[in-house]
Amino acid sequence: MEDNQQAVMTNTQTGVRWNENVQALYDDCYKSLLSFFHRRIAEEDDAQDLAQQVFARLIQAGPRQDMDFCPALVFHIANCVLRDRFKWRKSNRIARYDPFEETHENLLFCEQPQQDRILEARQRLTAVYEEIEKLPATRKQVFLLHRVRDFSQREVADHLGLSVRSVEKHMVKAVLHLSRALDDLS
Repeated sequence: MEDNQQAVMTNTQTGVRWNENVQALYDDCYKSLLSFFHRRIAEEDDAQDLAQQVFARLIQAGPRQDMDFCPALVFHIANCVLRDRFKWRKSNRIARYDPFEETHENLLFCEQPQQDRILEARQRLTAVYEEIEKLPATRKQVFLLHRVRDFSQREVADHLGLSVRSVEKHMVKAVLHLSRALDDLS
């Protein structure tokens, strides 16, 4: 029974000392931790949140005998918190929004393509269709099967009864023909 009471008292004393150590680290490091985050991120609120996360992780780790309470530990955790934040933002594709960066051009910008660009794209597409129609029958079939239907060159060769080398030559000639025709349009 006395051993249990001794263990409880030791754990309580360790917990009290641990809390005191965390509080001392907080008092010593909080301002420099905020500066650390301000140099790396622009948002004031985020810097404060990240500083809180650092101490939350430290508290979550709980008391350990092997833990050395020093600013280096706090800044190591801060680097981990910052890295996790950047990973999370990148994976969730969260971009920083700054309303002061908006200019009149940005406010008037429309994501829809302009009518002249739509017309130009349609004309180019029609020209591509016409040029494909001008290809010899086998070359046209090879091109359409490979580029439109996404057949491999081996599959095109098997489907049309040609060699793979022949399919490669037809593709090269078709692409060259179409690229010349599109260059002439420009």
